[in-house]
Formats: sequence, structure tokens, C-alpha cells
Amino acid sequence: MIAIDGVHNDWRHLLLPLAQQDELVMDAVLTVSAFHFHMNKLPKNFQRGKQQYRAFGNDSYDSYVPDPYQLCARTLHGLRKRQELINVDQSSQHSVLISLLLLMCAVLVNGGSDFPVLLRMLESALDAIGGKEGLGTGILAGFIMRELHKIRVYAAPHLGEEMGLEMISSQARTDQLFGCLNHCLQLYPEHEPLFSQVADLVYQARDIYLQQVLSDQTSEFFDLDPVPLNPSSIARVQRFIASLEKIPHTSPVEHMLIWTTFVAASDAQLDEHKAYFESVLLRHHARSGFGNLLKGIEALKRMWARKPGERWTSLLPQTKVLVA
Repeated sequence: MIAIDGVHNDWRHLLLPLAQQDELVMDAVLTVSAFHFHMNKLPKNFQRGKQQYRAFGNDSYDSYVPDPYQLCARTLHGLRKRQELINVDQSSQHSVLISLLLLMCAVLVNGGSDFPVLLRMLESALDAIGGKEGLGTGILAGFIMRELHKIRVYAAPHLGEEMGLEMISSQARTDQLFGCLNHCLQLYPEHEPLFSQVADLVYQARDIYLQQVLSDQTSEFFDLDPVPLNPSSIARVQRFIASLEKIPHTSPVEHMLIWTTFVAASDAQLDEHKAYFESVLLRHHARSGFGNLLKGIEALKRMWARKPGERWTSLLPQTKVLVA
């Protein structure tokens, strides 16, 4: 979720200490962790060991991985208990927003379809405390807004063409994706060339999306089966691939390109391009173990097989998975 992992990773050095102080945030952190174990079959490696201990009147074992769905339900229950956000202190308000951001991470990890509901909950919670101004101006407030800005852009195309067009057509809104990058650039100025490449790929993905969502596919040309190849579209995708290939697989920012890669992949027409994007997403999955990547590949295959006259931008909401 962070542009560059390291000692300045806010997800680690801000949220983990907060989890030690707040049970709701701790439950949300554990939910994400348990889903990651569950999705990657890691519980098999963490089964209760044969060695049993007894301390403070309780039996315990070498290790134990709780049920992620029970943890998620517990977190949601905790959020319901804190739904009154007006007459509480700012730290409690921050904890609610942080917990919702963590649940959004859980959706990325498990490939779930709950991200529209969680986004609405985030927006409602932010409105209840008075918007950005109500958050304050501290480090935690800045972190919350940077992450929310990213989620808004990532999710918009999946919420319908109208919302996707409203968000992606606005360069000012698309540029909100760079809040995290700019924050990291202050800490890692040596990576400025990489950040410029990331920005270029974001703008390319933006153009690919807009070209599709604004296209008129109601003419007789698009009623042909199969639909004739679109040379301009193929050229845009090829340019994206060429730009993506310039970023080393070991780059510290490569994981920031998952959303842009998925958008470009949605427009792929040539078999070689489709195979390329599938291999890229599989490589990301091998690194992170996030379930949304595998579900994203399946969603791409369905969009690639769409009927004549259908825009893939109209099918994104049906994928019910957020690939970012």
C-alpha cells in the first residue's frame, strides 16, 4: 500500500503503535493478517503444535491463526459501536477511519466484493466529522487523506462508467494518486526518476480508460463478430507495455503499478498482450499473495471475451473485484 517500503512506512510505524492502544484498530490489523494467512494456505504452517503450554490459567500452543471472518465480524461490530462520531475526541475518529482503511486492505487481500460498501462507510465517516478539515492537520490525518484519495481513484471505474468518467477525466483528481508518491519522494529523493515513470504510466492508463469510455460502439462496425482490431487501441497498449518494461521487476515502486496495469490490460486485444499482462499480474501475486490479483485475471478474461458492441469500461462494475 505504500509507495516505498522502509522505516518510513506509515502503515507500519503509525498504525501498529495505534493498534497497541486501540482494540478496534488491533482487530482490523488482525483481520488483514488473518486473511493473508488464509488466502495463502499459511495456516497449514501455523497449526497448533504438539507442544502445549499452560500460563495464567490458560492452555496455549506453539501458534494459532484465528478465523479471518470472525475477526472481520468483530471489527464491524466494533465499528457499529462507534458510529457516533460527532461528540467524540479526534483520536477516536481517526481510529474509525483507520479501521475502515484496514478493512479496505483486507478486501484487496481476499479479493472480496465489499469495497463499494467500505468506500461509502469511509466517505460517511469523513463527512460526519466535518470532512478533511475535521481530521486536523497532523501526521495521521495526512496519512488518512492520502490513502482515501488513492482509493477514490482506484474504485471509481468499478462503480460505473459515469463515476469513472467523472473521476478519471479530471486530471486534478487523478493526480491525487500521487499524494503517496510525493510524500515518499521527500523521504527518498534518489528515486525521483522512478516516480516520473510511474506518473507517465498513470497518465497512459488514464488515456486508455477515457478512450474506451468515450467511444461510440453502437455503430454497425462494432456489431461484427469478432469485432475488428482497433489499431489505435493496440498502439496505446503497446506503448504502455514498452514503458512498463523500463521499470525493473526489482524496483521498489513496481507494486504501485498494479491498478494502471489492470486498466491497460482491460484494453488488450492481441493474444500476446493478454498473455503479457496475465504474466505481470501473476508475478505480482507471487510477491504479495493478494487474492484480488487472481480474481482480477479471471475478470480480465471475461472482459476480453465480451460481446460485440460492449465497452469493457461498462463491464468493470460487474467484475466485483478491486485490483490495485
